[in-house]
Amino acid sequence: QVGFNAQFGSVVVGVEGDLAFPDVSPRATFFSPLNDPSAFRQDLDWFGTARGRAGIAFDQMLIYGTGGVAFGDVTNSVAFLRNTDLAFQYAGRSSDWAVGYTVGGGIEVVLPPSLGKFSLLGQLIGSSSVTIKAEYLYFDLGDKNVLVNPVTGFGVNSFTTNVDIKGHIGRIGFNYRFGA
Repeated sequence: QVGFNAQFGSVVVGVEGDLAFPDVSPRATFFSPLNDPSAFRQDLDWFGTARGRAGIAFDQMLIYGTGGVAFGDVTNSVAFLRNTDLAFQYAGRSSDWAVGYTVGGGIEVVLPPSLGKFSLLGQLIGSSSVTIKAEYLYFDLGDKNVLVNPVTGFGVNSFTTNVDIKGHIGRIGFNYRFGA
C-alpha cells in the first residue's frame, strides 16, 4: 500500500493504492431438478485498488470513507456432471483481468508517543509516525460470461453461464507517516 494525504484543519483528503495476492478460491455446488451436480469455482490470484480517501481527524484518530477503481486477475471454472456416475457433461473456464469499483471506510489511529520509550523500534522510527488502521472495502468487478462446452461423448451444444465477481474485504494494518 502506498498513498498521500493532505490535512486542512480537521479534514483529511488523499489518494492510495494497494496490491495484494490473496489466493482466494470460493466454490459453490448446485443440483438441478434431476439431481445433476454443477460445480463453480472462482480464483482471485491478485487484486488491487486505486482510491480516493476523505475523512475527519479527531486528535489522533481519522475516520474516513474511500472509493475508486478495483482490478484483479480472475479465473472462473464451471463443470456440470451427470448424477449417475459423476461423469463430466460440460466444462468451461475463463481467465481474465477484471476492472470495476470499490467503496468502503475505516478508522486510523496514531500510536501514542509513549510507546517509543519502551521499545528500540519505537525509538528508531518514532512511534508518533506509525498508525494502525482497520478498513472495510466492498468491490464489484462486474460479471463474466463463461463459455461452457460439451465433453465429447456426453453433452450436446455449448452455452454460456454468467458469473458475478464481487466481494468484501476486511483488513487491519500499520502505516508509516513520512514527515510526521
